[in-house]
Amino acid sequence: MALRPAEGRRRARGAADDQTRIEEDVARRQVHVAFQPLDDGLDGQSRRLFGILRDGRQVALTDCGAELLEEFVAVAGALDAAHGGTKHAEAVQAARAALGDPSVLPSARVLEAMKAHGNSFVGFVRAQSEQTRETLLALPFPAEQQAQFERMTQTSIEAQERIEASDTMPFEIYREQYVSPTRLGFKNHWAETPQAPVSQRAAL
Repeated sequence: MALRPAEGRRRARGAADDQTRIEEDVARRQVHVAFQPLDDGLDGQSRRLFGILRDGRQVALTDCGAELLEEFVAVAGALDAAHGGTKHAEAVQAARAALGDPSVLPSARVLEAMKAHGNSFVGFVRAQSEQTRETLLALPFPAEQQAQFERMTQTSIEAQERIEASDTMPFEIYREQYVSPTRLGFKNHWAETPQAPVSQRAAL
């Protein structure tokens, strides 16, 4: 059923108002200046808190994060109500704790662990790799699982041999067809591209 003119105008104004509100909210949150170091003024020490310039004032990134997490509370509550449990609310609480104590973040834990390797990230990664290898090798490996892998290996080899035995095309012909302009989709390109005229002197 077609909308009445008045109803159509009302909906159009409502959509325009919604768009305006969205644009204003985006503008309010927009980062106007690249991250700048801020002085927290604690004990005369500067920890170089990074922030942004918003609405003409400098705002620390931690404050921006706190605002976002506050808005996430309602979303987490709705998700928990829909799916049951409290995992979403717990995730928001964990994020708040991490925002207040950066030392619990994974990046901070990596930096702390790197001290044992001379602050070398390569040394840290190598140690983690070796630890993972040792952990995997220490896991039980039953004979039944070993036999299963051996059967899978033999089945794969036999399938490969059957494929190779049934192949009658020489490899060079296969290679030429594989990289041919037609297969690569250049057929129309070469047909539509005008060929440069060959001069009589060049032809001779």
